[in-house]
Amino acid sequence: MLRYDPATNTHSRPWSLLDSIAKGSNPNDLSPVAGLQDLTFTTDGRLLGVFGFRGDPATRPTGTSFATLVQFDSSSSTPTVLADLGAFETAFPSHTPPFSNPFSLAWNAGVSYITDAGANRLLKVNDASSVVEKLEDFPKIVSTIPPAEAVPTGLAASPAGTLYNTQLPGFPFTPGIASIFASMGTPNSATTITSGFTNVMDLSFGADGWLYLVEYAQNFLSPVGTGSLRRFNPITLERQLLADSIDRPTGVLVRYTPGPLPIAGAAFAWRQARVLRRRVKG
Repeated sequence: MLRYDPATNTHSRPWSLLDSIAKGSNPNDLSPVAGLQDLTFTTDGRLLGVFGFRGDPATRPTGTSFATLVQFDSSSSTPTVLADLGAFETAFPSHTPPFSNPFSLAWNAGVSYITDAGANRLLKVNDASSVVEKLEDFPKIVSTIPPAEAVPTGLAASPAGTLYNTQLPGFPFTPGIASIFASMGTPNSATTITSGFTNVMDLSFGADGWLYLVEYAQNFLSPVGTGSLRRFNPITLERQLLADSIDRPTGVLVRYTPGPLPIAGAAFAWRQARVLRRRVKG
């Protein structure tokens, strides 16, 4: 893992030798590709992360961090496992056999939220208990031949606590069928707030109230130079293209100064929550 200091334009490696698996040269190799998938800071300064796996959790190498939620501490060279997400999939399987690939992480008000792109689920882990809970089962099958799974990918939390996540459709990765979901962070509250995107990998909530998102490619099977950066307003439903011809983007982060919401921001957050509740109830 690298840490970059923009003030000095230097980087350091605070943690190394983290668990990872890479495919070999054999294109028919079905072994999982796994490693650290996402990071986020809590408001009290802790650094959390999720490790993916893309397989049956029962086949994980012993003593590794695959398919877990972890915390990085400067006093330790290895991360501390906070919750075993793979064990939850084993105990409450979404597939036969169980399949897990924790992909994206967001933290808000003492709770970690995780999209599991293998299990097609949204999970939560409370700081106080480290107990894993399921919030959502996302639709597994889309109308393609052969049938393929659309999986949840990027995840972000608004200041008001609304969760937003993106979607990567399955093969043949048809353009224009990816959606964005919103949830109140309670079980079975997710709703589709917009669609028409293509192969969306990640999103970030901006201080201006817009969602900034990246599309991996317009043609997933020939992706070079066809990715894009867009933004979407969850209140007005307006969308804008900010940049295109990007080569396979997988992540986006909108930076803003943390602190109390200004009056305008608080009003926006209230409106946002109100609109989403109406959609969930309706």
